[in-house]
Amino acid sequence: MFKLNLSNEKALLGKKAESLAINFLRERNYKIIAQNYSTKFGELDIVATDKNYLCFVEVRSKSSSCFGFPEESLTEKKKRHIRLAAMDFIKANNLKDPVCRFDVVCIQFDKNQNPSSIKIERDAIC
Repeated sequence: MFKLNLSNEKALLGKKAESLAINFLRERNYKIIAQNYSTKFGELDIVATDKNYLCFVEVRSKSSSCFGFPEESLTEKKKRHIRLAAMDFIKANNLKDPVCRFDVVCIQFDKNQNPSSIKIERDAIC
């Protein structure tokens, strides 16, 4: 029997989380502009608009709460890279003074890798 190694399982779960996050945001009338946008500072998971806000959305997920919750895994270093990547996106797209917001979609999976909770934290990154 073929068994995926742990890093592949984590990558697959991450892709599933991003797909769930996209659907979650669309259900809340976000308009998706970009997904997995790469910059020299790192990747922006999702760039979207919500009303008059340009939103940079980080997706965090966990398959177990043994080591904390999804939102607790966002380090200060990662936040800094998201802010820098957002500035790069704004500059690359010649956007003039957009009203920005940094949101985090948190997804908790159960032991069968089904989502047990999905929530959004608006203005989660300052």
